[in-house]
Amino acid sequence: MSFDQLNRLVFERFFTEKAHELIGGRETDLQFIIDLNEGQFHVRVSGGPLHEDEAGKYLSFESDHFKHCGLFLDIDYYKTKNLAHSSIPRLLREAIDLTWVKVEKIASELGL
Repeated sequence: MSFDQLNRLVFERFFTEKAHELIGGRETDLQFIIDLNEGQFHVRVSGGPLHEDEAGKYLSFESDHFKHCGLFLDIDYYKTKNLAHSSIPRLLREAIDLTWVKVEKIASELGL
């Protein structure tokens, strides 16, 4: 998949045609930030397509998976109220599990 194909696919999945009409033009690159509530957590999902060789700017490892393009996702689960020290290990495990479910769902939808 090329960067342009991935960029178009991300745009189609995360933005409506109405949004495209309002913005106008043809997207050449995009990023998204979505804040939401999921169960007891606040969640911030941000990301966007990466150009060829751009992954090295953000990630400190080498991988052929990003040779042509890639998708950057930053998913933060957090809780700020009614938080007990003793519940932190359980919350961390739950947040990690939820993060992987979300990553796999997004990647699958985008054909990655």
